[in-house]
Amino acid sequence: RGGPSCSCFSMADRYGTFHPDDSVESLQGSTQTRKVWRRRVGICLVVTVGAFLMISMVTGLATMYLSSWGNGFSSAYGTFLRAEDSLPADMVALMDLEVNPCDNFYDYACGTFSKGKLQGDQLEFAHAWDGVSHNNTERLQPLIATSKQNVGIFYRSCMNDTAIAESGSEPLRPFVDQVESVKDLVSLTAVIYWMHKANVVVLYDWSVESDPHAPDTSALYLMQGGITMPAPSFYTSSKQNMKVKREGFKRVARNVLFEVCKLIKGCDTATWPATAADAALKVETELAERFASAEKQRTEHSTAYTIAEVQKLAPHLHLRRFINAMAGTYHSQEDTIADKIKIMIRNPAYFQALDKYLTEVKMDDMKAYLLFRLAFVLGADMDQHMEDMGFMLQRVITGQMNKVPRWKKCMHSATNALPDDVGKIFVEHFFSVKTKQAAERMLLRLKLAFKDDLDNVKWLAESTKDAAKEKLKAMFFAIGEPSHWNSDGNLKLSETRFLWNGLQLSEWYIHHSFLRLTGVTAKKRWGSTSPTMADAFYSYTANGLFVPAGILQAPFFSPTFEDPRNYGALGGILGHEITHGFDDQGRKFGGNGQFNNWWGEDDVKSFKKKAKCIVDFYSKQELDGRAVNGELTLGENIADMGGVKLAYTALTGKDSTGTDSAGGAGGGAVPPAPHS
Repeated sequence: RGGPSCSCFSMADRYGTFHPDDSVESLQGSTQTRKVWRRRVGICLVVTVGAFLMISMVTGLATMYLSSWGNGFSSAYGTFLRAEDSLPADMVALMDLEVNPCDNFYDYACGTFSKGKLQGDQLEFAHAWDGVSHNNTERLQPLIATSKQNVGIFYRSCMNDTAIAESGSEPLRPFVDQVESVKDLVSLTAVIYWMHKANVVVLYDWSVESDPHAPDTSALYLMQGGITMPAPSFYTSSKQNMKVKREGFKRVARNVLFEVCKLIKGCDTATWPATAADAALKVETELAERFASAEKQRTEHSTAYTIAEVQKLAPHLHLRRFINAMAGTYHSQEDTIADKIKIMIRNPAYFQALDKYLTEVKMDDMKAYLLFRLAFVLGADMDQHMEDMGFMLQRVITGQMNKVPRWKKCMHSATNALPDDVGKIFVEHFFSVKTKQAAERMLLRLKLAFKDDLDNVKWLAESTKDAAKEKLKAMFFAIGEPSHWNSDGNLKLSETRFLWNGLQLSEWYIHHSFLRLTGVTAKKRWGSTSPTMADAFYSYTANGLFVPAGILQAPFFSPTFEDPRNYGALGGILGHEITHGFDDQGRKFGGNGQFNNWWGEDDVKSFKKKAKCIVDFYSKQELDGRAVNGELTLGENIADMGGVKLAYTALTGKDSTGTDSAGGAGGGAVPPAPHS
């Protein structure tokens, strides 16, 4: 929601695997924000770059001394140390030492790792950056489990199987009664409000984010949303594997709706669940058909609307009433927030089409869709029977065979529901001033390396270079933890009411999200990012790089590691995020985070020409017989290539041509790291 969203309601934490939006099939940019949040499956990049940088540093010494040691190998490129003698053991274990790195460096660096076929329930290993997330979670668990704060209460309520089982599916009854009472589009609006209030996304989604045209203020973003499977292709593709997944969807929907039927007076459990499951899939398919393409969503920028213009765009959605209700003024429509805020829509065609669709769809079909979404999303935080039915869809979509342990699910739920509470505990126990200082030194050297690279770019006009340097200079780094922690002290949670706790937190976050619409944007606000995250991200509208304490952990980073290992792992990641500020989308934002064009016309043409080279290169890559969509992945590909380049330059003091740079780890204006 642009603030810490209660993603204890997300499919990720409810069913214990990675979020479906990160699946291979979706590969689409965020529909909620221009911030770059994508969690990259990067273990091989870490090992490859780390091994490359470490070997680069020892090659000179190897050439001089290994002939007498007798434990190296030679090639046309020089003599190299054996990995066993120069690299950390945990990196060596993932390498294939039978391969000559001069022949195939990727297989040399990642061979053993890539030969191991990941099973469905091992997906978390690949997604969790070589266990860093797992280690963070495992170390935190005993601290959270015994905490007397809200996060401890929330965690224990999640672990309270007895209380959850006693409630059964009864907590769904008030919501089911509301859906059953829908008679027309006006009463439908009220149900949509209550479902969004419970963080059950239906028909469309929303968030509160910085206004790209006035980044010191916030706007309400409305966007396409409300489907259960990861991407429109799951509903529309004619491929056999997608047809199988749709059949799996219907099986799960029938089972879920069978439980719902028991809560509806007079419902026929012999026939209605199957009919309703077909209707739910039909509605989700018709929504998916109206979605914009992933490519358009990644590059299209939002258009500003007033509420009057939104009402004209989609009158049957009654969005004025919805917005005022979400802001807490449902029963008073005079002089309310909807008339005072800016509303941003990236895909207005979807809302036009949705508005028309609502006048055509059968109300019974719409109710079936709403009831399935309700029971599927909330059901995962109910008894084991409901949870298991929902998990079956995860099995169909991802191939995951086993649920994660209950304690881990509850830890993920607690971390995402109360990121600041968990973050405080993590920082207190697992983050040091020494680590923060070492990360700051690295970031400053990466920044200096980027500046030096700009100086050597021949195809940019000097005026554009100067503007780029000003943006780079203004870019801030938020390292380890936020400067201000959110306080949820007024919330009273229960040790025995897990689902109720989640609903309370969802409402709390929605309230605080809408409050931001009337104040000045805090650019260094961490939003839904917990300091425990093993990731980093760059914000276009803040022009800032956020580096959680969770990623400043071994094996990614340690102030005691040698520089090549730190730069090959974390340096490449942070360089990646810095580069996002100047990728095909980041280049459209200035140093203050405002959306504007600071590039000369010829510079833009040159950039697009060079970007096409990257698009064409990646489009030739294939995985399981499917080609990469180079246009869709362009921003990440630019950042990956730029990140490795920056890390190498910052470490060695030389750019890719061998020219000396002031940004090296051993020289320049930036203080050296301990092992330089």
